[in-house]
Amino acid sequence: MSRTIDVEISKASRSEKEATKMFIVVIKRDGSREDFDIGKLARSVALAIKGSGLDVGFVEEVIDRVYEELEDRCRTQE
Repeated sequence: MSRTIDVEISKASRSEKEATKMFIVVIKRDGSREDFDIGKLARSVALAIKGSGLDVGFVEEVIDRVYEELEDRCRTQE
């Protein structure tokens, strides 16, 4: 299941400081797009490790790594 992640960055000003907000869109193989769903990622990783002996903390670690990678990619696009 290879998917491309398209990251769009928009900037908004709140309370005299600028905040950066990430809008993440997953582009599926058939070309359709859907908003990134962190819950869907967590469920998929949990299902993938079921019976492997890995604990739930591993799911959180994977999600943290995905977010870090997306943030890094956003910084390089600015």
